[in-house]
Amino acid sequence: MAPLLNMSDCILRAGPFASEAVPYLTEGSPTGSELPVNCAMSRSASWPWSYYLHPTSDPDSYKTVPNESTGFFESESEEGVGPLYFEWSVKWGYQAKADWSMGAGSRVSFEMVDEPNEVGGFVSVLIVVGDEDDSTTILDESETNVVDDIFDYDLSSLVFPAADRPKFITISLQYGVGTGGPGDVLASGTVEVLGIPSLS
Repeated sequence: MAPLLNMSDCILRAGPFASEAVPYLTEGSPTGSELPVNCAMSRSASWPWSYYLHPTSDPDSYKTVPNESTGFFESESEEGVGPLYFEWSVKWGYQAKADWSMGAGSRVSFEMVDEPNEVGGFVSVLIVVGDEDDSTTILDESETNVVDDIFDYDLSSLVFPAADRPKFITISLQYGVGTGGPGDVLASGTVEVLGIPSLS
């Protein structure tokens, strides 16, 4: 006879979308106030792994990681004569019976190239986990007076708390540079999340 299921090990699945107030929604919204809910870093054919990207030139801001992929990669950049400023974010909800971490190689990175002007720019990354009751800052890093450099922040070392009800992760990136000389400025940011099991 099969062993009895211990109900204390079970979580009632939310989603497929949820807001901070309503855990069971059938679809998202253009504003991203309703987010897809994932099972930490796991998935199945009936529970795909999805996230919300804002802003994006793609009319569909909700993205699903393909079955054959073990993660996702998003990058946004701005190029031109300063001043330049750009802010974007990646968001999703999750449920997890225990604390968990993203897979090895998960990272946020920035590149700032401003050599002709050398006025210096800034980069900033903020990661917050929250629900309707409270929120916790997991990572808050920034650099200023950046002229020509690359910054990498390891995400795999971060620990995200267990959650019976959905919690929501927001990874926010900001970067920019003030008014400079005649040369172009390149500012770019990247989010890469790995460790999602492939279904192929």
